[in-house]
Amino acid sequence: MPSGWWWVREDSTHWNLTETPGSLRIVLQPGGILDGQLNNLLLREVPEGNFEMATLVRFTPTSNFRFAGLLIYQDDSNAIQLGRAFCDAPDGCVGNGIYFDDIQSGEFGSTNYSTSTANQSQAYLRLRREGVIYTGYYSEDGTNWIVIGQHTRNLKPTGVGLIAAQAYEAEGIADFDYFTTKELP
Repeated sequence: MPSGWWWVREDSTHWNLTETPGSLRIVLQPGGILDGQLNNLLLREVPEGNFEMATLVRFTPTSNFRFAGLLIYQDDSNAIQLGRAFCDAPDGCVGNGIYFDDIQSGEFGSTNYSTSTANQSQAYLRLRREGVIYTGYYSEDGTNWIVIGQHTRNLKPTGVGLIAAQAYEAEGIADFDYFTTKELP
C-alpha cells in the first residue's frame, strides 16, 4: 500500500491490486463493524476540519448485510459507513441498494437511509463532514449527485477509508476504482 495508509486486522490473502488492474480488490469475509471481527479495513489519516471523501465501488451484493463503501472510523463500536449493500429485513431495507449507517456504541443509530438505485453493480459514493453533520451522496454517473441523508454525530474519527465486509453466507468481491479526500472551507 502507498505511504499514509494502514490496515486494521489485515488479511493479505483477501485483498490485492492485480486482479483488476487500476483497482483495489477486497474479498469480503464474515465479520462486521458491529461484532468487532472485521478484517481488512483500509484507512488513512483524517483530514483537518471539514472534509469530503469519495470512491467508485464495483460490487453486486446478493445476500444479507454484505457491505462495501466508505468508512469514517473511530473504533470498532463507533463509525459512519456509506456504501452499496444488501438487506432484506422487512423494515428499512431495499435489497441491493445504497445504505448510510451510523454506528454508535456497537449498535446502529438512527435510520440507514436505504436507497434504491438503477445500477445494481456499482456506485459512486461521496461522504462529507461539516462539523458534526455527516452527509451521504451517491451518483449513477459520477457527475450528478443525490443526497441520501444526514447523520448528526460528535464522532472522533481515527481514520477514514474503505470497508468491504459482512459476507456471512459466502465471500464476495468489491473493487474500488479510486479513493479521494479533500479539505473543505
